[in-house]
Amino acid sequence: MAQLGPDIALFLGDLPYTKQGRLEELREMHKKIRFDAGFLHLTSSTPTFAIWDDHDFGPDDTDGTHPYAAEALGGFKEWWPNPSYGLPGTDGIFTSVRWGDAEIFLLDDRFHQRQPPSAPALLGEQQLRWLLEGLASSTARYKVIVSGTQFGRTKRDAWAAPHHVKEREASGSSPGHRQPVSCSCPATRTGWRSTGFRSDRACIFTTLPPHPSENAWSPRMTPTRGWARSSTPTGSRNLFCELELRPAADRETALVLRVYSGADSQIHKLTLSPADLGL
Repeated sequence: MAQLGPDIALFLGDLPYTKQGRLEELREMHKKIRFDAGFLHLTSSTPTFAIWDDHDFGPDDTDGTHPYAAEALGGFKEWWPNPSYGLPGTDGIFTSVRWGDAEIFLLDDRFHQRQPPSAPALLGEQQLRWLLEGLASSTARYKVIVSGTQFGRTKRDAWAAPHHVKEREASGSSPGHRQPVSCSCPATRTGWRSTGFRSDRACIFTTLPPHPSENAWSPRMTPTRGWARSSTPTGSRNLFCELELRPAADRETALVLRVYSGADSQIHKLTLSPADLGL
């Protein structure tokens, strides 16, 4: 990753894995990660931002009702120097960063998440309002929505679960925008994280889920809930995505997604033009 010379690096959760999200667990595991030579090389040379998912927040598939949520929040703040954390009066790790032609909205889909039988929520009322207002007021050519859990998955803690669909649809239809462009990016050996792109009129939803029994990439487009999804199974491991957002001066290309394997170098590339995004 460092050899590619990225402008910024985004870590999208499950780094590290813990059993309970206890503060001492997080401290111990983060120390191990940060003494890794490759991690040090990347983060010492590249501005880095992060969010969490379930395993660096608490137990598997958990929501914000777990008993050590506050400890997990404290542990995250100790290790990730994001610009801010939540809002006055609303705890959490969500924040935004303006970087060139992009405004990046880093979401917290754990601290305020509630699964049945609680009143269901994913972002919670205050964070959802912050996101929609931020998207509507942003002057950036690209709006990048970063989530620890996938937009297209129906799992109980994911965006497309029946009890979370209202928030998913609201985030995809805020004023002044059309459909999102979204890519689920391989952030760990087995986990895939979601990064959504919104241009001023953007139109495509793309996800890249893994399939352990297939080694070849075979993109296909399918509609789901009014979004378009490109499903690309692979058996490769140790993957990461490079996302290139091109300036308005480029009339041919708006967005390039490249997927890399630590063993096999670049294994997939997707290019979208300004016309593809309605720009």
